[in-house]
Amino acid sequence: ITVTPTGNPNSNTTTTFTVTVTDANGCIDTDTVNVTVYSNPTVTISTDNASCGMDNGAITFNFPDHPNRTGIKFSIDDGANYTSVADNSGSYTFSNLPAGTYPLWVRWGNNACPVSLGDYDINTTPEVMVVTQPVDLTVLTGENAQFTANVTNADTYQWQVSVDGVNYVNLVDDSEHSGTQTLTLNVLNVLKEKEGYSYRLLASNSGTSCTATPSNAALLFVNVRTVITNKRITYRIKPN
Repeated sequence: ITVTPTGNPNSNTTTTFTVTVTDANGCIDTDTVNVTVYSNPTVTISTDNASCGMDNGAITFNFPDHPNRTGIKFSIDDGANYTSVADNSGSYTFSNLPAGTYPLWVRWGNNACPVSLGDYDINTTPEVMVVTQPVDLTVLTGENAQFTANVTNADTYQWQVSVDGVNYVNLVDDSEHSGTQTLTLNVLNVLKEKEGYSYRLLASNSGTSCTATPSNAALLFVNVRTVITNKRITYRIKPN
């Protein structure tokens, strides 16, 4: 005899079947059989990508409280290892995960009804990188100095200056600077007083919460123009 009872995804279901047997002599015997259908775990998955070059991805399992269960187990390594969780806790998160593909499984706390949830990916948010560093520059007084950097995966830029090579402050576009929030900084009409100033670029991606990535510092050297006076004629010589 084959029966196909209907189950309930939210709880275990028991169906009672009555079996009646009549033999060749007309004798009848009746008995009952209980068939229980155990529901599988029900889970939804959410993921958080890794960012800032760190192993900070996450996978979260969300699940309802099953009326017939007290425990549930989760695996993120294709069933090799399971973590036990109280069934009425509602959710569980695996944190500090590197980018990669994770085959997920779930089963009840007594190891019954294992279910494959499929593969889930944790991706890496592209890391901001300075691929071309600004270089030291030497100019004459009154000339312009131009510092340039090349950066990948960034959309926000801020040039900074330091007079001691340690403490940096943000620059703004003014009569002495232009391009302070671009990849190219122009220091205008350089004065001798700026000899030894350090300049660097901070680059970041507005789509992440990662700390801005600094470039290397570049130094500014300022030479004074040489003046030669002969009688009433003055020559200004620009050294090579």
